[in-house]
Amino acid sequence: MSKVLYLTNDVINASSSGSTIVYHESAALKKVFNEVIVMDRLTLLPTYYVGLDIPFLTDYFAISHIEEIKPDMVHIYSGCFSESVRYCRDHNIKVTYTCPAHDIDLSIKEFQKQIGNYPYVHIGDKKLWSQFSLGLRLADIVIVPSSYSQKFLVREKVKEGNIRVIPHGCDIPENVLPLPTEFNVGYLGQVGPDKGLSYLIEAWGYLNSFYRTLFENDKLILAGSGTEQLSTSITKLANNGQFVLLGRTSNIDDFFSKIRVFVQPSVTESFGMTIIEAMSRGRAVIASNCAGASEALYPNHMTGYIYDSAESATDGSLYPDVESGQISYRAFMIAGYIKALKDRAGFVEDMGRLSRERSLDYSWSKIEEKYIKLWSNIV
Repeated sequence: MSKVLYLTNDVINASSSGSTIVYHESAALKKVFNEVIVMDRLTLLPTYYVGLDIPFLTDYFAISHIEEIKPDMVHIYSGCFSESVRYCRDHNIKVTYTCPAHDIDLSIKEFQKQIGNYPYVHIGDKKLWSQFSLGLRLADIVIVPSSYSQKFLVREKVKEGNIRVIPHGCDIPENVLPLPTEFNVGYLGQVGPDKGLSYLIEAWGYLNSFYRTLFENDKLILAGSGTEQLSTSITKLANNGQFVLLGRTSNIDDFFSKIRVFVQPSVTESFGMTIIEAMSRGRAVIASNCAGASEALYPNHMTGYIYDSAESATDGSLYPDVESGQISYRAFMIAGYIKALKDRAGFVEDMGRLSRERSLDYSWSKIEEKYIKLWSNIV
C-alpha cells in the first residue's frame, strides 16, 4: 500500500483535542505509507455547506474524494462516514476508524436531567444512530482510546475482534512545577452536562459547609471554555467555598501550577486527555470510573483515586447525607476523596511523583509507535 486518505469531520486547528489526535495519527501514518492525504470538514465540503450542522454531509461528499484519489486505505477520525466505508468495502479499500466512543445512554440521561433535552438528534434517535454508527460495524479495524470505549462499542454490535485499544497521548513537559502551598483543586475541560462539573461544584460547596475552617484558604479552580460563565450554576449548587473561573486558557502549565489535585468528574468520557496531562505535571488525580483515562491510574490509590460514578451506591451502602438529600451520591464520592487527600498532604506529593512516572507511558512518541505497529500489520 502506498496512499492513505485521512478523513475527519472535525475542523483541524491547534486548539482542539481532535486536532491533536489527527496530528499524531497522521504523523504515524506517514511513517508507514508513502503518501498521506488529510481532509477535514473544510476541505471535504464545498464552501457553501461548511457552516451547516448536518452530521451526514461529510459522508456524502467524502465518497467523491475517495473515487478521485483512489487510496489504498482510508483512515477516519470520528464523525459519520458510513456510506464511505460501505463504498470502500465494495471496492476492496481497507478502512481503519478511530472512534472516541462513550456511553450514549448515560450522556443522554444527564443532558435530560440538567437541561431537559438531548440536542444531538443523530445520536439520540435510534434509527439515525444506527446509520451514523454503521461505518464502525463495517470497518476493518476500529481504534478506541480505552477499554471503557471498547465495552460500549461491543454493546453497539461492533465485532470485538475488530477493535484495538490505543490510548491518547500527552506532550510530557521537561520539568514539573512545584505544588502550591494552598490545597487548590482544579478541573480543565468542557462544561457540557455529561462532564460532571455540577457534581464537582456541589462537592466543593459541601466540603466548605461542613469543614469550613479546613478549606477556608483553598480554591476550586475551573478552566476551559465556558467555565467563565458558571457563576449562576455555582450559586445554585454551592453555598460556601472559593471558586476561580478561568475560562479558556492557552497555558495549561500555568493552570496546573495553581493546583495540587486534579478532578475529572465526567459521567461518561471516552478517555479524558487532561487526566494524563495532570499526571505528567505531577498532580494527584481523582477520576470518575466512567472516564476512560482512569485506566492509566495505578491500582491501590498510588497515583490517585477512582470513584464510583453511578447515581447511587452500587454496593448497597447507605450514606446519611446522601439519603437525606443534602448531597448527591456522585458529589459525595468526589468530596470524600478530596477530604482524604486534604488530610494526607504528604500522600499528595507521593501520588504526584508516581503519576509523573506513570504518564511517561503515555507520551505521544510511545502512542505513535502503537499506531505504527497497527498499520504496519495491515500493510
